[in-house]
Amino acid sequence: MLLISIATGTVTAEQPDSQLSMMDIQAALIQQYEQGILLLDFEGQLKAVKELHDRTQGSKNEPLILKLPEIEFIMNDLEKVAKLDPARRKIAEQQLAEQAKAHFSSQAGKHLEAARHFKHSLDLAEPLYGHSSYIVVNLQSKFAGTLLYCQENLDEATSAALDAKKVLETLNLTESYLHRELLVTLTGLYYEKKDRKSLIQTGEQAVASFQKDGNEQIYARFALVTGLLAEALNQEKQHEKALQYARAGLNKQPPKVGPEAPFYLRLLQEYARAKVAGNDYDKVPEAYEELLSVSGQLPGFPLERRLKYREDYLPILKTLGQTERYDQVQLEITRLKESLQGRKSRYSM
Repeated sequence: MLLISIATGTVTAEQPDSQLSMMDIQAALIQQYEQGILLLDFEGQLKAVKELHDRTQGSKNEPLILKLPEIEFIMNDLEKVAKLDPARRKIAEQQLAEQAKAHFSSQAGKHLEAARHFKHSLDLAEPLYGHSSYIVVNLQSKFAGTLLYCQENLDEATSAALDAKKVLETLNLTESYLHRELLVTLTGLYYEKKDRKSLIQTGEQAVASFQKDGNEQIYARFALVTGLLAEALNQEKQHEKALQYARAGLNKQPPKVGPEAPFYLRLLQEYARAKVAGNDYDKVPEAYEELLSVSGQLPGFPLERRLKYREDYLPILKTLGQTERYDQVQLEITRLKESLQGRKSRYSM
């Protein structure tokens, strides 16, 4: 549910501002704002956002997570709460409670339950704040992203994300963090729906948004989007563009460990595929060796994927005449197939 997911490091209250970037300061204040959601504290949220606004207003050409127009968009809804009559204030509290429940459900791995809480929160928020409010648009984004994660109701998720995106574009908030998040979510939705044309169009918009801010290296989602784009472009036989996006993602050194490591693996795979399609084998063996090494060290990484990497690598080794490595990879393929067959046999007993 958190608004941000970036590698800004740990920020402590004891650190003087002179040691912190504006992004660090923003990240800390956004965390305070989101803590206010979990504590059902409207006043705490507003206090954090007002300080966020004041600090950002004083920044000078520094990279930012949230720009002033987006901060003012958030603040506008929070200022409305203070003017609500008691009955509507109670509904606002119920709405916030549902949003907090969605976070706790997600933390517990109950993502479908989280989606239901987001939807209930959204249904309560719209009559209070209006269809074009930050709270409604943000909840639509969270609802769509959670359904994507669950692989459920993808048409409903796409509709919610497109609706939120349209509102932001009408409000001229296309350079907002939230607009970029919606582009990323839609790219993922189009991938799951096998709509490559829409994926490429939306994914390219997302990449352009990351690159315009110059902050793409700190967002794991940049690796996700460039990988999905490269895969779709390779499938569309647009191999030069696929290679361009795969390189863009890899150049930002995405993580090789943790839950985001598969983004790195997709980039490597699509980089190698684009190179081979162009009959350029330079650095292709290195890419495949990295694929085998990193995937082999990831706990729980699917054996089927590890097998596929080797099956794709085998004809490349044959073409390059690397017979010794070819025999080694062939043996690894045989062993992986035996492991998969043994697993299937155990489950069929």
